Amino acid sequence: PIFQRAAYDPGNHFSVPYIWGVTGIFYNKTDENNGKIQGWSDLWDARFYNQLLLLDDSREVFSMALLSLGYPANDKNPEHIKAAFLKLKELMKNVRVFSTETVVAIMIDEDASVGMAWNGDAFKASLENPNVTFVFPKEGFVIWVDNISIPASAPHKEAAYAFINFVLRPDIAKAIALYTHYPTTNLAAQKLLPAEIRNNPVVYPPKEILKRGQFQTDLSDDTLALYEKYWEELKMSG
Repeated sequence: PIFQRAAYDPGNHFSVPYIWGVTGIFYNKTDENNGKIQGWSDLWDARFYNQLLLLDDSREVFSMALLSLGYPANDKNPEHIKAAFLKLKELMKNVRVFSTETVVAIMIDEDASVGMAWNGDAFKASLENPNVTFVFPKEGFVIWVDNISIPASAPHKEAAYAFINFVLRPDIAKAIALYTHYPTTNLAAQKLLPAEIRNNPVVYPPKEILKRGQFQTDLSDDTLALYEKYWEELKMSG
């Protein structure tokens, strides 16, 4: 039901959610320092010099800095965005790598022992490397949702509706969840999953944890341009 009340499409009139996830902190349990991590602000600690993996995504990285400053993850205030940029510049000495495509391999191979990741990737990595664990940051975190929509100009709308109906079948939604290692938005499918996945708090966080989450929302073109300007400057400073 939570995914039927999204700010971008209340009631799902234009979009159908099928998987979702949370952006949080992963760490490797073999390093005793890592076990003390509770929130985003911990990543600025000097003990993580040249150790962090950050997602190669401007919105994700800026949301981490904004939340650590006490601002909303979807902040549009130019002064707050600038403050997040300056805070991220302080973090760069701790950053080892930016990546989104190779995050699972990096966690499994321990090429980075701590950083930000999506919960599904952390769960997938933990299946091969049990030392990988995941933290829902105390300052809050982003919740994202992958949706299916039909363009107004789509030439085969009936086929599109048939495909959406197929994806919404509980058995198919279950198969997608098992294949991607991400949580499904489909409650009937979730109930079909093996207990060790259905009851895994990393994949399906309890309601009290989800209350700290903020759904990622669209921003204006001007605000996105500002994020991208600072993002390019940040990566060049690394």
